[in-house]
Amino acid sequence: MTLPRRSDLIAEGFDAVIRIGELDDTSMIARRIHSVDCQIVASPAYLKLHGTPLHPSDLADHRALHYSNMGATATWPLQNGNETLWQKVNPRFGANNGEIIRAAALAGHGIAYLPEFLIRDELASGALVPILTQSTRCSLPISIVYPSRKNISVTLKAFLDFAPVMDRS
Repeated sequence: MTLPRRSDLIAEGFDAVIRIGELDDTSMIARRIHSVDCQIVASPAYLKLHGTPLHPSDLADHRALHYSNMGATATWPLQNGNETLWQKVNPRFGANNGEIIRAAALAGHGIAYLPEFLIRDELASGALVPILTQSTRCSLPISIVYPSRKNISVTLKAFLDFAPVMDRS
């Protein structure tokens, strides 16, 4: 089942969920299984009308299309060398579904921070253009999240035994 929102595992009766992004609930157990590369993109029409950001801080002056499950603070993690910068953005639009954010970016409504697997075709066709590529490389963790190590169901234990563990080196 795909839920384009943050679910309350305990209240909704889930054994575990898979989440993309930094985790803010420290009461949950998280097991990082992979990561996904992301890019900051916009349509050529948006860039022609509003200009192209040349520095991460320029994003604050642009219309951000914010994936709300990344957090309410409206900051985007940007990698600059070994340092992660958390750039504040001003959301013009927010949604908890990456496909809606992609559609808004394609329609020229703003700049989006999206996983590459979601925009691969649009990047290849030029419908979306990557920006800030020389100074940023974005990657978000993919984690299995579950509420406790105690009383794990047999099914969840089997799933965790089967799931890969990301090499942290």
